[in-house]
Amino acid sequence: MTSLVRPSQSSLGATALAVTWVECGLGTVAFALRVYTNGWITKRWKSDFWWCLTTYLNGMVSDTRHFRNRLSNHLDSPQNIVKNELYQWIFTTFATIAISTGKLAIICLILQIEGSAVRGTRRWVLWIFAGSNVVVNVIVLPIIWVQCTPTAKLWDESIPGSCTGRARNQMYGYFQGSFGAFLDLAMAIYPIFIFWNPKMQLHVKIGLMTLFGFGVVAAVCASIKTRELSTLTAASDVTFQLASLNIWAATEMWVIFIVACIPPIRPFFVKKFHIVYASGGLGAGYIQQSDTNIRLRGTGAVRSRAFVFATNTSKGMHSRNDSEENILPNQQGIMMTNHVSVKYDLNDTGKKDLSRTHFEEV
Repeated sequence: MTSLVRPSQSSLGATALAVTWVECGLGTVAFALRVYTNGWITKRWKSDFWWCLTTYLNGMVSDTRHFRNRLSNHLDSPQNIVKNELYQWIFTTFATIAISTGKLAIICLILQIEGSAVRGTRRWVLWIFAGSNVVVNVIVLPIIWVQCTPTAKLWDESIPGSCTGRARNQMYGYFQGSFGAFLDLAMAIYPIFIFWNPKMQLHVKIGLMTLFGFGVVAAVCASIKTRELSTLTAASDVTFQLASLNIWAATEMWVIFIVACIPPIRPFFVKKFHIVYASGGLGAGYIQQSDTNIRLRGTGAVRSRAFVFATNTSKGMHSRNDSEENILPNQQGIMMTNHVSVKYDLNDTGKKDLSRTHFEEV
């Protein structure tokens, strides 16, 4: 096997490296905030977190293979061709697993937001999404690794044998990619039915639907990735020709992961910036709060004023953490925050007379 360098074409290795490093960095920051929020603020570890953790670990493995082995560069020697093609398939395997588990994290998150009170067709739709996502992506893994006999011929063409499964892998890849794009789009649209609640504030609706709407970006990435599957049967300069496929696969993976991480870290920003504004109540299965949480702050002046934040939520919720606040809205219980000004006068001895306390809604 001879060198297949193409000097006339610039390498895409630097581009692929930059894109994946940025996406990996953003994903790492999002996951670090997620760990902090779950461990020190909400103090709960639900199934969506563990699927996110699985996604992050698989994403890091796939990107590490990409970073360390110069995938997307021109081929420069027989030894590097063999090594790079091996790591190309390792990257593909772990990226496929990460994309699948990332979607499971989003589905579990939506199920928790809706809570156990929501039953019927809508809930079954999510379970069908989850099951089909697992089945379609599990099937592709053995298809990848049994393309050639012996298996090593998959990355080393010099080994005697046959690769009758390459066309099968490519055709199934088209189906898997198309289904993945459909699922990304469906999961971006589905939350509209959850958040379109007439009792919710408009900016809350828009913010949440926009957040989950980033799944459309993942759908676009999956569509372009599927189109690029034709490069799987490239006869020369394989790793360079697979560069675009790698970039879009990594982008889809990290977009899905970040979308799964952002909603649960809202308590971090609430605590960090002391934002205690009215927001929608949350499904009973996600974050639970007390019927009324009251916090008083006084100044000690002659006519002191304290602000009472009275938070009313749906019946059956109880408190886990005083600083915890609902993350996402649901029609199962709308939380309203009333700002009340508390004024009290001084008696003849100069002390506060609580019998002459006045409450005024701010």
